[in-house]
Amino acid sequence: MIIKTAKALLISLTLLTSYSANGFEVTCPDAEVLGRNLIDGVCWDCLLPMSLLGGIIDVGNGPLPEEANNDILCTCNDSNGIPSFGLVASVWLPNRIMEVVKTPFCSPTLSGTIIGGGGLEGLTGAGLLDVGGFNESPQHDITQTTRFHVHGIEFPLMTIIGMLANFNCLHGGAANMDIMLPPSEFLPNWNDEELSLLVAAESILFANPIAALACGADCIASSAGNPINSMFWCAGCWGLNVPLTGTIVAPKDNLIETSLSKSRYMSYNHRMGALRGSVGDDAMCGDGAYQFTIPKDQYRTSMIYPVNESGGAAPGAQPGGGSSNPDVGSPSTGECCHYLGEHTMKWGLGRNMPGPGESHVYLMYQYSQCCITN
Repeated sequence: MIIKTAKALLISLTLLTSYSANGFEVTCPDAEVLGRNLIDGVCWDCLLPMSLLGGIIDVGNGPLPEEANNDILCTCNDSNGIPSFGLVASVWLPNRIMEVVKTPFCSPTLSGTIIGGGGLEGLTGAGLLDVGGFNESPQHDITQTTRFHVHGIEFPLMTIIGMLANFNCLHGGAANMDIMLPPSEFLPNWNDEELSLLVAAESILFANPIAALACGADCIASSAGNPINSMFWCAGCWGLNVPLTGTIVAPKDNLIETSLSKSRYMSYNHRMGALRGSVGDDAMCGDGAYQFTIPKDQYRTSMIYPVNESGGAAPGAQPGGGSSNPDVGSPSTGECCHYLGEHTMKWGLGRNMPGPGESHVYLMYQYSQCCITN
């Protein structure tokens, strides 16, 4: 009892430090990605299954993308255009961080700093953040909506720690930690639903209750580790991927909202060609093919902050899932990461926190295939 009381007091004191003496003050937390979470916060089991030397070595079992190349041999042209034979290699690579924040330009990954320096003054007034005037559809009640911003940070972990050579499996990614995707603060469509139609005109067809009802099938499939790529407008159990804005209607909890914001941001970057496919024949010899709708099954994700998934079961849960229901608290991967759209009951129990915990940081794993020719 004394230990539980002490823990409660410690949490309360931590949260109180996030407020100023004059009242509530927005803060930018430090997710310690470059500290203890660089190792302890990573779900190393999520690298599996992997296939090396063209399937001669297979490690681990689990769902794979439907377009995965199952061949042993492959060919790629060298710099002179001469075909070279190689072996197919496949692995889930932790190569990108997605941080979803309430405070514009707040970066928990970069030790809780404001991107660009300076204070928060002026960030939410006139200027880039007000492109389009934060317009929502007339039917939206602003009191029933919420908004997050998303930052995609290249984080080729296996290269950073020296465990992977710079060959085709990187698929054009950075060799070092870098901000290569545009922060959502600079995206006009993220702030204006009308402008978002210029990016994804199909939102008119799919942003309705009937299309949302159809997403129930994707919810079930995603929770089993097999997201339905053809239902690109769905984000599984999290909601609709359209419109491609930061506005989320009828918010439920931060886990769902930050996950949905991340999925929409990734969908936008696929639509713009900033993210590509990394699975199948087209991915063997280079940067991968353009895929203008998100290939959901080539991604897995693991929460790093506020409560990382690297320990497997949620905090306070019993070993093996934390519930009498074996599916609750047990991700479809069977480890400490989950697929896009997977129900939060399977991976998110105990991971919601008030105050600074509104900002969430996720490590993205991408199934990457390549032809090793030398």
